[in-house]
Amino acid sequence: MKIFLTLALAATLVSGCASTANQPYDPATGSLSSRQADLHTRLAWNYLQRGQYKVAGQELDQALRKSPSHSKAHHIYGVLLTQLDRTSEAERHFRRAIQSDPNNLDAQEDFAGFLCQFGRTGEGIDRYRQTMENPLNEQPALTRTRAGLCMMRTGDMAGAETYFREALERSPSIPPALAGMVRISYERGNHLSARGYAERYIAMGESDPDVLLFAAKAEAALGDSETSENYARMLRTRYPNSAQAKLLK
Repeated sequence: MKIFLTLALAATLVSGCASTANQPYDPATGSLSSRQADLHTRLAWNYLQRGQYKVAGQELDQALRKSPSHSKAHHIYGVLLTQLDRTSEAERHFRRAIQSDPNNLDAQEDFAGFLCQFGRTGEGIDRYRQTMENPLNEQPALTRTRAGLCMMRTGDMAGAETYFREALERSPSIPPALAGMVRISYERGNHLSARGYAERYIAMGESDPDVLLFAAKAEAALGDSETSENYARMLRTRYPNSAQAKLLK
């Protein structure tokens, strides 16, 4: 199943980083048609979460018949169509969602992730920056983390590091940002820094094969064979069939 950057790269770095679309709906007051569209959109999201794509699409069609400019319905349609590999249609819905409501920051960020996933990094980062600067953004640290993941996808580790550091300055406990810094620090040969980020990440109860691999290698480079083996054992136990476990062997 294709999911855009907010989910796809986060899944590589740390399980459980949810898309900005993964929000409960609070139907707004307004016209009857708008409230009905809210209801159909909420139902569509629930069906989408369960993988019932056809029914989700039917609910979204009903939502847009009730309210053709309904921003949330267009947003979730973009999510659905991305997962169905209908990317041109998905982009049209994302753009319509943002046109209908420029302050739909969830749509803005998921569209940014969509652009990053399909190689349009510059456009994606521009949209993340717009969202960062929006005073209505209540989670600017997460926005910076997602921008960092986008940069990491292209191999721009310096750009990724900038965003991860900015994110962690605002919120020190963002798992994907910590995970990203473990990798960046190790690959730059800064093993002490990799150790520190890995310790913070694992202390949060998080677990990821990449982090465990880099943590094990960093500790080995620092001469702490016991801690290195502890990380290696965790990797083999939790992810026995992973590529990272095979690399350790």
